[in-house]
Amino acid sequence: MKLAVIALLLLPVCAQAQVYKCVAPDGSTSYATVPCPEGAGETTRIIEPVPPSGALNIPYSEQTQTEEDAPADAEDKPSATTVTGIPDSEESRRAQKKEQMREDELQHKKDLYDEALRKRERLENAEQLERLERLERLERQQQTIPQSQ
Repeated sequence: MKLAVIALLLLPVCAQAQVYKCVAPDGSTSYATVPCPEGAGETTRIIEPVPPSGALNIPYSEQTQTEEDAPADAEDKPSATTVTGIPDSEESRRAQKKEQMREDELQHKKDLYDEALRKRERLENAEQLERLERLERLERQQQTIPQSQ
């Protein structure tokens, strides 16, 4: 029981996480929970750790500032609620899979068409061969008929 209570008390501490955006020299972007290795590119922390429960550490002067007192350029600065969007890699995988399936279907249709053409050519060749054999038989028959008379 004591162990369960201790685990529940430590749960908020474990839930805190930081996310780092790493931009490599070649322009590729990756996201990780640890900073980028030295020399591997530019590191930017995009999600701040969650403050512990209780009062926030906001200076008193910022707490009492009203909208009229706010500086004009305050709109330009990101607020604490700014969210950085991360592209859906699952969506790009689905699009790639869909494109691959289209290409596979097209290739399958081409293969079926080519097979039908080869089959037709074989059939035509067989028919031509059969005609030639009939002609040869007729010629042989015609040659043998005058000899018997």
